[in-house]
Amino acid sequence: MIHSSPDRDLPSTLTLVALVVLLSTSLAGCHDATVALGSSPAAARTNADQILTALAAYFGPVQRDARLAAIRPKFARAALVPSRVFNDTSAWSSAEDDSRSLEIAGSGAPGQYHLSLVTAAPTLARPGDYRRDRHLTKLSSSEYEWLAHDDLAIGSVTSADFANALTALFTVIEHANDSSFRAAYRTELPRTTAALSPLYTVDTIHLARAASGGTEVHLVVRSHPDSLSPAFSHFAKYLDKYSRPTDTELTAYDDAGRQWWHVTKQDARITLDFAVHNGSLVPLTGAVARIPDQIHVRVDFSTRAWIFRVGASNAVADVQFIGAPHDKGFIATFTHEPDWQLPPLVERMLRAPLKRPFQESGIMLEEGVHDAPGHETSLSSEYRFVLEESSIMRWLGRLGGSAMSDFQQGAELEANVFMYQAFEAMRQDLDALSATTANR
Repeated sequence: MIHSSPDRDLPSTLTLVALVVLLSTSLAGCHDATVALGSSPAAARTNADQILTALAAYFGPVQRDARLAAIRPKFARAALVPSRVFNDTSAWSSAEDDSRSLEIAGSGAPGQYHLSLVTAAPTLARPGDYRRDRHLTKLSSSEYEWLAHDDLAIGSVTSADFANALTALFTVIEHANDSSFRAAYRTELPRTTAALSPLYTVDTIHLARAASGGTEVHLVVRSHPDSLSPAFSHFAKYLDKYSRPTDTELTAYDDAGRQWWHVTKQDARITLDFAVHNGSLVPLTGAVARIPDQIHVRVDFSTRAWIFRVGASNAVADVQFIGAPHDKGFIATFTHEPDWQLPPLVERMLRAPLKRPFQESGIMLEEGVHDAPGHETSLSSEYRFVLEESSIMRWLGRLGGSAMSDFQQGAELEANVFMYQAFEAMRQDLDALSATTANR
């Protein structure tokens, strides 16, 4: 659930970065794609190792200081009902009039990571260092604004390196075929495949040459929590309860009506469709074109809540891409209320509070990679939204709080171990690939 944990976010950015690093240095099986992540093979190897070490530490098992551990359940209950935590002095690093601040720092080696509450956000000094600034402002008797910013240090790689690696990845995919694509991750990523296959398997890979000259990609991944070992039994039960019944659809399109990618998650199947040409995304249909600086992403989402389905459809984000020399990423803004799917009795409650987050500047999410000479490059995430407390917000808050409570009772530690093992396997595979490339 969004924003229910006070100490760790960044899921979208981290997933994208991991895929770019992994695929751009493996699917190619060639020198050019490896160098794309740095100015030389040696630099690319160092960058990949630093990134995946940082991710393994951040995603892996963590230790929390006593104060941070004590406030986590409070924030899980207060995500949509901030008044529950606003006046709790133990939950904040500082308080001033109608504003509250929470500062968190993280550091340590993979498997020995430590998160703690601090009075001021620290400087990021090494890969894996993390800081979070979270603020809550009381705007009126029932309105509150959440604002949070996260940074995770990932080493010396630059945002331009990521852009080059993504271009290399798209170029490789364009000239691959179904069998070479599948063979690449099986033969060149044996440890990663072994670490992920108990939960995720690739059902379908289909690359087709489009009439426009590009390559259309159709990818289907299946999750199967029931195949996880007994060591991950709590994680498997959590996924079966909360992930399997959740359906999601994302469609990216521009003002001209061209569709740029399409993602669906239904039951245990995740399907991704996109097209590439000359190292760039191109529309799924029609003539080849460069993706514009601004697009729209429509989100449809629903999940099961007891005997009902709860969700939203036609939630549209206006997405602005960031392409500055030292910053790569996007800003997504939701300013239009979606169509809600709620139980009949709940739907008859006051609807006005559900409109509030989409009014004025709306819900904002910014994610990207930032670098600066002499400093650690960081993955950054920021979100901001305003909500109005009400009966329906408390009802929705209970749903999210229940999910987070279930996650923290056994599933979280197992999920962290699973992710640590996966990222460590990626790092070892990429070390082996880099060594092989250096010896050619």
